[in-house]
Amino acid sequence: SRAKHDCVMASAAARGERAMWVTVQFALCAVRHPRTGRWLCVEEKKNRGWWIAGGGVDYGETFAEAAVREVKEETSIDVRLKGVLKVEHSAFGKSARMRVIFLGEPADPDQEPKSVPDAESQGAAWLSVEDMERLAAGRKLRGAEPLEWAKFVEAGGLAAPLSILGDEGSAARAVGEPAGVTVEVPAAS
Repeated sequence: SRAKHDCVMASAAARGERAMWVTVQFALCAVRHPRTGRWLCVEEKKNRGWWIAGGGVDYGETFAEAAVREVKEETSIDVRLKGVLKVEHSAFGKSARMRVIFLGEPADPDQEPKSVPDAESQGAAWLSVEDMERLAAGRKLRGAEPLEWAKFVEAGGLAAPLSILGDEGSAARAVGEPAGVTVEVPAAS
């Protein structure tokens, strides 16, 4: 809680120690279907609108593991991560937020997204850029981010290799790994 965090910070300061700050971590994944070019979007609970799959990183979990888990929980799709679109870190006084946005594709392109509401989401669907634009115009897209990532990738934007999130002490890049990941863009259907 915020109060506990402030107490820890104050206690460390009173002892003349440098206190660590709390960073809340999130993993998101923009998932693109390799045959149709459509994007996997989640219809969130509480009428919050459509969004890309994602959520908090659990204790002991990597960002990549969290992204795979969140896609499965929210959409019922098993995902294969292809690269990292963005790493964000925002400081807010005594705390911070960090988000890693992955690019992914379904492990099984024939797997159907969730259609029955549960505790995680109302459901999920494969949407085209045009579908997302219509949702945005009707204020049914939670925010512009799903549409922005779709347009970025479809315009040839690159994703960084997954090894950019290596464990502390690991090599900077695996031998033979490309500097960036390109995605083949099929004709939209």
